[in-house]
Amino acid sequence: ETCGSQYIGTKYYGVNSFGEIKNWNQLSDISLRGEEWDLTHQMATTSQWAAQQSWETFATEFGWLGPDNESAPLRVLTDWKDEQGKPIPNARYFRDQGIHYIYLGSLEGKPFATLDLVGHEYAHAFISTASGLGNQREAGAIHEGLADIFGVLVEYYSLGQANWEIGGEILAIRNLADPHLDELPKVWGP
Repeated sequence: ETCGSQYIGTKYYGVNSFGEIKNWNQLSDISLRGEEWDLTHQMATTSQWAAQQSWETFATEFGWLGPDNESAPLRVLTDWKDEQGKPIPNARYFRDQGIHYIYLGSLEGKPFATLDLVGHEYAHAFISTASGLGNQREAGAIHEGLADIFGVLVEYYSLGQANWEIGGEILAIRNLADPHLDELPKVWGP
C-alpha cells in the first residue's frame, strides 16, 4: 500500500512578525502546477518526496501504515528557522493531538530533506508507537540508534543503495559503517 499524498502535507515553516510560530492553517500551501510540483519550491517538494518514500517503505517492507499504523496525517514543515529568521541546523519529530510533525531545517543552504534524515525522523513515530520506548537517557539513545538504522533502510529501499551515513549528503552526523569515525559516538559530560 502507498500513502497517497492526501495523508502527507508539506509547507514552509513560518514565524509571524511577533516571533510567534504560525499554526499549520496560517501557512500557505505548496501548490502543484498541473500534475507536477513547481520547481521554485524544491526544498518543500524534496521534503514531500522523502516523507512519501518513508511512508511507502514502512508500508511495503514492514506492513506499517502511516506514522502510527493508523494512517494518521503527517505534516512536514521545511525551512525551519528561529525567531530571528536564522535556519535551524536540525530535524525534529513530534506528535501533537494525534497529528505527526517533522520539522526540517538546513545547514549552509542545504536542506535536511534527505531520505535518511526524513526516514530517521519518521522512524521515531514508528518506534514510539510500536515499542513505547521513551526518548530520554538510555532509552533515548536506543531510540536514536534504531531511528538511524531505519533512516538508512528508507534510503536503501528507495534508491537500492545507501551510504550508511546519517545526513551524509549535508553533514555526516553519524556513520553506521564506522561508528568511531570522527570520534563518534561522542561522550558528553564528566
